[in-house]
Amino acid sequence: MGLHPSQILIGYEKATEKVLEILKDITSFELKDIRSVDEVAKCLTACISSKLLDYAPYFTKIIADACVKCTPKIAENFNTDYVRVTKIQGGNPLNSFVMNGLIVLRNAEGSIKHVDNPKIAVYGCPLNT
Repeated sequence: MGLHPSQILIGYEKATEKVLEILKDITSFELKDIRSVDEVAKCLTACISSKLLDYAPYFTKIIADACVKCTPKIAENFNTDYVRVTKIQGGNPLNSFVMNGLIVLRNAEGSIKHVDNPKIAVYGCPLNT
């Protein structure tokens, strides 16, 4: 249409400014405490409800709990990779729960299968499998 890419860029920048101006006036909820599970759950409700219709209230609370537990001291440094989901055979979605730490879905390869309060752990496999 004869427009130069820089003109299109200027149009997008103006549109961004206008959208940000409008969004300030139509905010429906503002998160005050990033460490509050209830407030984080309220923020997640719309997103989770669109994907998990029947289980939304249950999973919203679980996801909020997991996110709050994984939030670093400086909340702006939060990374979605801090929260992992693993599927264990059997059960149903309502058997889901939040577990602290690292979960490895493999059997031990040595003779020792269980140790209470270990000081060190040695893994002979990659942890991303």
